Amino acid sequence: MGNITISSADGVPKYTLPRVLKASKHDSLSGEKTFAFCVRIVDASAVEPGDVASYGGEDYDVVRVAKRTAQPAPLVEISCEHVSYRLNECALEAGTYYDAPAAVLAQLLAGTGFSAGTVQASQTVLLSFTSPTNVRAAVMSLATAAETEILFSGYSVSLMSRIGSSTPVELSDKKNVEAVSVTQDTRSGSETYDLTLYKETALELGDAVSIDYSSLGLAASARVISIDKDPFDFRHVKIVTGATVPSFVDSAIRALNDKVGVDQPYYGVTISRSKGIEIRRSDGASQAIFNSDTFEMDAMIDGVMQKRIWFEPEIGDYMFAGRLTADALFTESLYAEQGDIAELTVDRLSTSRRIRKYILQDTSDDNFIKVQDQYIRWITGTVVPTTGLITEDDDPLLTETGLQLMEEAGSAAVEQARNRFGQGLYWQREPVSHSNDGYPLDANGKQVYATTTESNWPVMVYKYTELVKSEYAFEQLDGVYVPKVILGAGDELGYSRGYIYKDVNSFKLRYTSSAAKNVDITFSDEGFVDAMHRRLSYIDIETRTGMIYYGLEGSDNLYYLTFTQGENTAVFYWPDGFRCEVNVL
Repeated sequence: MGNITISSADGVPKYTLPRVLKASKHDSLSGEKTFAFCVRIVDASAVEPGDVASYGGEDYDVVRVAKRTAQPAPLVEISCEHVSYRLNECALEAGTYYDAPAAVLAQLLAGTGFSAGTVQASQTVLLSFTSPTNVRAAVMSLATAAETEILFSGYSVSLMSRIGSSTPVELSDKKNVEAVSVTQDTRSGSETYDLTLYKETALELGDAVSIDYSSLGLAASARVISIDKDPFDFRHVKIVTGATVPSFVDSAIRALNDKVGVDQPYYGVTISRSKGIEIRRSDGASQAIFNSDTFEMDAMIDGVMQKRIWFEPEIGDYMFAGRLTADALFTESLYAEQGDIAELTVDRLSTSRRIRKYILQDTSDDNFIKVQDQYIRWITGTVVPTTGLITEDDDPLLTETGLQLMEEAGSAAVEQARNRFGQGLYWQREPVSHSNDGYPLDANGKQVYATTTESNWPVMVYKYTELVKSEYAFEQLDGVYVPKVILGAGDELGYSRGYIYKDVNSFKLRYTSSAAKNVDITFSDEGFVDAMHRRLSYIDIETRTGMIYYGLEGSDNLYYLTFTQGENTAVFYWPDGFRCEVNVL
């Protein structure tokens, strides 16, 4: 019976399981090949989808791992698919193949990691796919076209004239069958036998069998088209006998084969030379028209058939009249006229109008707001004047004598507009004019939209230098996010800016000077205002003249007061007339 070995996807061994609690191995002539087993969780606790289970010379991809409690120990149930199922993930473009089956098989498997094995057919086959498919489905179609049966073994694919032995394997209550149940299905033309054997019997997929079970009145010869068995317990085997491929004709295919006259309606569908395919509801409430240059869905509104969704082939636009409901909308550009938006979720927003300003030849400042992550920024963009011609690499363009080429003084530098990912933007069609508010129009007066698809008409804008004049953001203080307002662009070192903070228990105004000194006013929860006032740097008192001279911290200016003095009283006077009387009691 052998061991089950489990390895990671990159081939690193993880477990060796000499025995399992139960196992099930399924094989079918239709190409189905699966393997499942159950073990104690302590024996394979780290098995995960993507691992590879090897048994009996075959590799199976682990696709499902289920863990559950049980007595006396928790269990893990592991479900696997044969590695040939990987061919489902190998895309195959539409195409036609006309060659010997071996040659076609080699072409289909090229680049998949699988190779062609034995091919027991030589007559040339024609295989055509009108739409994209996958390699596994294509190989199955090839087996049908070559009138062969497909055998997946390891990383090899074979086309066999017959799989299994043609010499019948005897299944009898007198020889090797302990119990049997049978289910007959007239629709699929198959019979399912659930057998319990008391004697190990070699029984493989495709084998011919003779069944003789007198108590059920069974006496038949058939062929095994699928087999389920526990490779660790020979006694239980489930086989299906009958036709290899059930006959089935789809009703839609039959309908397409029926002949319908041109211009004659068939269940609401009319095919005509003038309109192509026309579908009309029986009550006339709606219709759809499809042709090589027409896509149109109409509805009856106020007694008039009106377009609701249609295609304008001249400009390449799909038009929509009505309300659009969608779970998600992805677009390179979004345009809207005036209206209310009840709820809009975006990951960034900019009110910059520089594309329209360029179209209108407006070189004034571009004052706009940018919202991204946890920031709202008020930005001023100033057009960069052009002082010289430069290349795409921003290198000056020089003459043969080394002189830099200059543009006319006062002109503005320009550059191609780019999206957030750095991709250049282009107009869909040639813009020949524009609306009064700066939207580009084509020769037919239709609005032109921007796209990343390269064209002969790049979207150009003026080049700007940007200064963040104000910013609203969040800042983390003591583990708590608090709002912060930044006022002013500041100097080149980021100083000379004003700040407003609101934390949990206080409100603060701050100015950071050009010398990196913070000047604060704090309004606290205790009901006080704390401010950083100037301190006295010196005081000179002249009692003879009644003058007080003093200096303040950080200032070279001279300040003074006058005073008068009585026996128990002194009065101080400021230059603006304010007075303070001091009494000694």
